[in-house]
Amino acid sequence: MEPAAPSPFLEVPEAEWVCANDLCFAIFDSYPVSPGHVLVITRRVVPTFFECTAAEQQALFALVGDVKALLDRRLEPKPDGYNVGFNAGAAAGQTVPHVHVHVIPRYAGDMDDPRGGVRHVIPEKGNYLAGPVAPSSGAPRLSLTTGPDRPLWPRLAERLPGASEIDLLASFVQPSGLDVIRAGLFSAIAAGARVRLLVGDYLGITSPEALRQLLGWIDYAGGATPLLAGEEGRRPGEGAFLARLAEMARLRGSPDSFHPKAWRIADSSGGIVVVGSSNLSRSALVSGVEWNLLGETSGSGDLDRELVAAFDGLWQQATPLSPEVVDRYAARAAVAAELRRAWDGAPAVAPAPPVTFTPDGKRCQEPFPGRRRRHGPGRRGRPGCFAEKVPDTFFGVVRPVRPARHRLDPEALPPRQSRGPRGCGPV
Repeated sequence: MEPAAPSPFLEVPEAEWVCANDLCFAIFDSYPVSPGHVLVITRRVVPTFFECTAAEQQALFALVGDVKALLDRRLEPKPDGYNVGFNAGAAAGQTVPHVHVHVIPRYAGDMDDPRGGVRHVIPEKGNYLAGPVAPSSGAPRLSLTTGPDRPLWPRLAERLPGASEIDLLASFVQPSGLDVIRAGLFSAIAAGARVRLLVGDYLGITSPEALRQLLGWIDYAGGATPLLAGEEGRRPGEGAFLARLAEMARLRGSPDSFHPKAWRIADSSGGIVVVGSSNLSRSALVSGVEWNLLGETSGSGDLDRELVAAFDGLWQQATPLSPEVVDRYAARAAVAAELRRAWDGAPAVAPAPPVTFTPDGKRCQEPFPGRRRRHGPGRRGRPGCFAEKVPDTFFGVVRPVRPARHRLDPEALPPRQSRGPRGCGPV
């Protein structure tokens, strides 16, 4: 097979390569059979494996080993097996006349009966030119992050290189969260990713300072470029960043709350979707107890389309960030913060204390009967009305009555006994 046209593999920028060596490079397959499907390709355009030099053949399979090790570290769940092979010639099914070795991760349950392996790989995806075929039933490839020992952010960060689209939805954002995602997000944007970030104004918890930082990100990353499907203004391969604020008062249906948290990262292998409890703060992404489900997707399945449509629906209702929008929100957030402080600082309503009596028969309201109050170092408190660890606000309401003091006749006391050495009784 002779190459009839420039290889499409050489049009893939190096920033999107998975890895490489001196003679070969690896990229994600544009029509992945399974999540993580990679092609290992010679740098020199050679029609088939059998036209390669011995050094190129050796370099191809050396890089196959590197790709397998990388996918084992990167994919979650870890693949249960691999199919590795190549097509040589049109009669064998080769459609691109530039040698490439397929590295296809396999998962338990990805087809009903995997026996036969490379004889048919996965039938409904083997011939992508024939159009989509209903997929076989199989267990969904989901994984869970739960907290400090299994945080969400490292799982997201490893998928950002090579991403083409990133949609991020959170009910609130804090500066600490932007500190976590900044480097990874801007690396993806520099490589051509298109990023949309959508946060809400629910309860005024989103930080105005975080929104001001996002304004700076928009200016820096050229975020005026439209990101909705069908909009004009973005050149192919050009990265961009946009952020919007979902204002409760402007959302359809007058919702009572706004609690969504989700990520969608699309790349040439398909991508991942995340739905869970993590907002955009450091504790939510790194150090807190947060549960999130991550799913590997094909990038073109029903779940992908549904998530894109749902995100686009909210995006179109949300308000593009601008200095005026941030200032307006900051005023509302300040009022909400003051209300929270007033609520948190309000004195608790103390329950009515039980009523007891002093030795002289007078009423005494004693919050915790039987406790003593210390009046100073080394001095024992008298039985009475004050209790330890009672909030000061309580004593501003209840004024206990002290027991009356009684004078005792010394002559009425029994004679004092002298005591012997420690541990002995009276002597």
